[in-house]
This record gives sequence, structure tokens and C-alpha cells, in this order.
Amino acid sequence: MAGETSSGEQRPASWPDSDVLAPLPRHATSVERRESTVDQLQDDPSKPEFRVVSQGSTKRGIRLEHAFWQASKKIAHDRGMSIAGFFDSVSDNDANATNLASAIRVACVTWLASRVAELEAVTSITSITSVLAAIPAPAIVIGSDRRILASNRAFESFLRRQLGIARGVLVGTVRFAPDLAMHEILAKLAKDESRNIMTGFSLSVGERKMRGQINLARAPLSERDSVIGFIVL
Repeated sequence: MAGETSSGEQRPASWPDSDVLAPLPRHATSVERRESTVDQLQDDPSKPEFRVVSQGSTKRGIRLEHAFWQASKKIAHDRGMSIAGFFDSVSDNDANATNLASAIRVACVTWLASRVAELEAVTSITSITSVLAAIPAPAIVIGSDRRILASNRAFESFLRRQLGIARGVLVGTVRFAPDLAMHEILAKLAKDESRNIMTGFSLSVGERKMRGQINLARAPLSERDSVIGFIVL
């Protein structure tokens, strides 16, 4: 039995094998006018959705999983174009593709993999260590186990002044203990990433100990839960 698409046209009882359907009539609804409503109604990322996209006088009916519609929307926004424009660019770049929907999926996954690689690079411990080096105040990155993961030269100078530690002593031998439990600090910062927490702390190397105040914020580190701390002088 024939059914009706969301655009109001009659559809045949059997769909073509390809995910990309034949061009639809001019009166078909554009995806840009429908996507906000569809996104609110559809939460399952794996469920296929049929939508109509239009670019100039060209209209296409395309069936993609919800996750790929969301990815296409993000890519198009980042490139300053419509979703239909993004689909056209995929088609132009892969002129030999026999299935545009498959080419769109590949383009989305390739873009997402590239973004993940970029984010991992800027949220690595190496990147954060470079940021610490540019900070004039004593600063450290602390893991959930209270280990010091990274520090700057200002912190090393601070240790020498406060604890009389000789130059060359490894920061990894320093024991850091905040007055608040680390799981409590991380939970509070995860709840509101824009906040920071001021707390007391103790530092010790062997028998040498000191106390102070430190301002903590969530560290942009992808490898593990951690905080970045700025010692109050």
C-alpha cells in the first residue's frame, strides 16, 4: 500500500534500494525549516530519518540515521553553508559515488575523526604543560589521585623558596594534599565548569612541609580527570 511522506507526497509501496531517493517536487518542505522539530521528536541516534533538502531549484530526498543528520548540521554550520550545500560539496568531491548517502556518512565520520584528533592534541598533557610555562604564577596540574602531573618553573622556584629544596629535585617526589577531597573537588567543578574553588593545601617533601592556599579549576585534559591549580602568594 502506498503511503505518504512527511512532505505530503505519495510514496510507493517499495522504496528503491539506495538511501538517496529521486528528486522531489518543488513544493517539498526544506530540511532547514523542519530540522528543529524533527530533532525534538527524534532522540534515537541510530534510527533512519527521511528528510528533504533543497539547494536552489534542486531538491533531494535523503534517508540518514539521526546521528548523521546532526553531524551534517554541525559540519554545514562550521563551513557557513546549508545542509544541502554540504551535501552538494560531498557529491562534487566524490563524483564517482553511486550512493550519496554512503558518501555523506563517510564525510561525517572523516570530519568527526579529524575533530577528535584536534581536540586530543589541544587537551593533552603536553599542550597543558606549554600553557603552564607561560603562566608567571606557581601553577600545577593535579590528577584525581592527588599526583602532580605537570608544573611550571614558577612552582619549582616556589618549592625551593618555601621548602629549601635543591634545584633538580623531581616534582614527582612532592606530595600534594588539598583540604577538600579530590572527588569532591572534581564533582563540584564538573557540575559547573565555569567556577573555581579556593581551598587550603599542604605540600611535603620528605620531612619538610608547608601550607598555603590554592585556586582550582577543571583542567582541559582529555586523558584523565584533573584540575589545574594556581597557588596564591
